[in-house]
Amino acid sequence: MEAKDKPAPIPYRSPWTPLRNPLFRALWIATLVSNLGTWVHEVACGWMMTDLMPNNPWMSSLVQVSTTTPMFLLALPAGAIADVVDRRRYLLMTQSWMMLTALLMTVLAFQGRLGANGLLAGTAILGIGTALNSPAWHSVLPTVVSRHNLAAAVNLNGLAISLARAMGPGLAGILLIYMSPAWGFALNTISYAGVMLVLWRWRPKQRRVRVRAERFLGAVRVGLQHVRHNRRMRNVLLRVSLFVFGSSALWSLLPLLVRSEYKLQADAYGSMIGLFGVGAAVSSTAWLPRIRRSFSVNQMIDGHWLGFALIMVGLSQSRWTWLPFVLMYLGGCCWIGILSNLHFSVQSVAPAWVRARAMSVYLLCYFAAAASGSASWGRLAEIYGLRPCMLWAGAMLGLSCMSSLLAPVKSGEDLNLQPSHHWPDPEVKLPIEPDQGPVLITVEYQIPEENGEEFRKRMIPVKQQRLQNGVLRWGLFVDIEEPTLYREVYLEESWEAHLRQHERVTAHEQQVAEYAYSLHLGPAMPKVHHLLLCDDVEGVPL
Repeated sequence: MEAKDKPAPIPYRSPWTPLRNPLFRALWIATLVSNLGTWVHEVACGWMMTDLMPNNPWMSSLVQVSTTTPMFLLALPAGAIADVVDRRRYLLMTQSWMMLTALLMTVLAFQGRLGANGLLAGTAILGIGTALNSPAWHSVLPTVVSRHNLAAAVNLNGLAISLARAMGPGLAGILLIYMSPAWGFALNTISYAGVMLVLWRWRPKQRRVRVRAERFLGAVRVGLQHVRHNRRMRNVLLRVSLFVFGSSALWSLLPLLVRSEYKLQADAYGSMIGLFGVGAAVSSTAWLPRIRRSFSVNQMIDGHWLGFALIMVGLSQSRWTWLPFVLMYLGGCCWIGILSNLHFSVQSVAPAWVRARAMSVYLLCYFAAAASGSASWGRLAEIYGLRPCMLWAGAMLGLSCMSSLLAPVKSGEDLNLQPSHHWPDPEVKLPIEPDQGPVLITVEYQIPEENGEEFRKRMIPVKQQRLQNGVLRWGLFVDIEEPTLYREVYLEESWEAHLRQHERVTAHEQQVAEYAYSLHLGPAMPKVHHLLLCDDVEGVPL
């Protein structure tokens, strides 16, 4: 039932269309301001560590590790929380956490009391706030734009991040030359105020639900189960892990590479990061919208991936002062081409009820790869040198691009993931508590013997969808006395969990199920039975 991985003939839409939406425009500006402060903060941290611990690649890489490790540890529970609580209030809380942390680092830096260990600790605490914030923040985007404008919205979101990457490091370079890193931390503190203002004024529509929100542990289980049984999601997770692990060498080693090998200063480092952002901004507005109409998501990722691998090799071998600047500009073009398409894919293949959890697993893989990659490349650079490590990272990226043969990335543009609400409410004649269970659901099909094999094939996607939606067990049985009678059987954790199935089933799932049901004999739909466990029956040993 999945569409082939080829570009769909869709009508042209301006890449600026989502900005006509006032809410998206406000969120876009907030994203730009927040990321501007973040980049100034990160450049200031990286350069401050080289001042505190010169010629120490391990300590320099730990700045990146302390930023990314909290995402690895907290992304999944953060996504589960974001799917079951008031998202606006939750985001206000996490933004306050980050603003107060940045403020504390600012005060300590101005007082001269922020040493290497304190810098790492502050970065880690700020990373905790980012980890708690990111799944909820990223899952907001698909709720404020239409499905057809999601790709353009993701590109514009990437543009905001790229513009911040272009301007932030340059601004940080000026602050580092004429002032001190403390001013970078102060600017980051101020940047959170704009985001909090937008969130304070935002009044999202409340979803109408008939059942209570999931409990935390159940939400985590269902989120992981959804990702496990969603093939498109698994492919995205594999590709992003491979790419980020290899590319993390650039971010962990570049400050020392600029200082020790290229013999340049902070302004040059800031300019390189700035050119990287300029390349990403230009690509996201002038290049990506055009090629999206001619190439599939997977083809765009592969082409930019190979380009980024060659750029890493070029940075490792450069002996000319001007070449790293050119390569960083081209690197930005390739970077946004890879990550914007991966980001768009993971957002478009997850239905709304599990989107924050899907994003949390995506971010978990992203930052686990970033943290392990930064630590690995930092340690290897300490032993073998900066240039060889950058060369090996580029070669690793080139080889890992072949993973597209086994795990091609597909977006969800061909999937209608809006709730269909086509399941009729079950007739309940017994008193049932919401948390009572487990509940066994059986669906009876009358299938001609000659269509039995075809029916079993068509039920494979149905099985995947049931498991994606959180059922505990699933099976398809055939009656050995009446081979035309099939029973689909699946187990739900509770009656409330089954009612959530009624709300979760999407229009795409309805199409897949009807394709299987079309082989059912008779004018009526297959008969459905809901069976509740009788837990008050005394057990008798057999």
